[in-house]
Amino acid sequence: VWRRVVNMASRKQLKQEAISQLCDILERAKAAGLPQEKIRSCLESEDLVSVFKSAESDRRSCWKYTRYLSPYFIIFNVLPAMLLLALVGYPLYELTNESPCLVPKPELLIDLIQPLLDCKFCENVTEAPRLRNITPYEFVHNYAYTSRPSLVVGAASEWPAVGLFTYDYFKKLYQQVPEAMDADINSGHFFSYSSRIKDLKELFEMSAERASMASEKWYIGWSTNDPYIGKELQKHFSAPSFLPPGSSELGIAWIFMGAPGPGASIHIDSVELPSWQAQLSGTKTWTLTPPPECEHVCHRFNITVHKGDIIVVDTNSWYHETYVHPGNISITIGTEYR
Repeated sequence: VWRRVVNMASRKQLKQEAISQLCDILERAKAAGLPQEKIRSCLESEDLVSVFKSAESDRRSCWKYTRYLSPYFIIFNVLPAMLLLALVGYPLYELTNESPCLVPKPELLIDLIQPLLDCKFCENVTEAPRLRNITPYEFVHNYAYTSRPSLVVGAASEWPAVGLFTYDYFKKLYQQVPEAMDADINSGHFFSYSSRIKDLKELFEMSAERASMASEKWYIGWSTNDPYIGKELQKHFSAPSFLPPGSSELGIAWIFMGAPGPGASIHIDSVELPSWQAQLSGTKTWTLTPPPECEHVCHRFNITVHKGDIIVVDTNSWYHETYVHPGNISITIGTEYR
């Protein structure tokens, strides 16, 4: 038994259990009348000494890392470093006001730190229900807050924005009020995807050939924060009739536009609420993929959205990518809802 205990400990396995068994053996040795000299010789064996040296080494290694969490280290090392970073960082922000981020946002890292989800939201979901003429009461009680995607057919077909919102419309709108473009560039979001278009200014200053996608296809998206742009756009679309009044923040809209072919690459969003998106031109297919922790009970599937349809999806829960079908340019507008 003694040799088994020493071997267990020397392999650095279950050291606490080995020590407990060792103490038990020593008590049994004393009770059996084993001479003290014999017990001492066992305790001084090279194998056992090496075990306790290893344990002491592990303790010191642990301290090497845990000492960084001590109040002394935090007060006299971490806090001064944070203060210095703030003093240096703010002037750098002022100097780089046009592009305040010195390092691009790591999208992969954002995906990795997403909280784990309860897989009930996607369990047994293999397609999105196609709804027609649904009332706000029915939608709220059965679909709105379940994180399960749905497609409301023809819900935007009567909006003036259908057919009106084009590349030329947005270009003229922004160029009429340059400060509005500056506001959306500085405070909004712009997604270039694989198009290599930097921002709204570059989007609306491109050549007619590139704008028509004759020489190069592109797909982009942006958010509108400027009040003037928001008011002008709202003249031509409204909150979906199946949502409760006041539930959508129409002043902050998301617009996505691009040529047939790949649209947004697969990603998951980090926004606060679920959202809806109306297809104003073209046809686009969404591929929804459950998060990795739910792949054992949930399934990947597609939703094809035609002109005039509205898709409702919780983009914080589903990984998603899009594909624009051959034919017309795809233009969508949407926002989050409460």
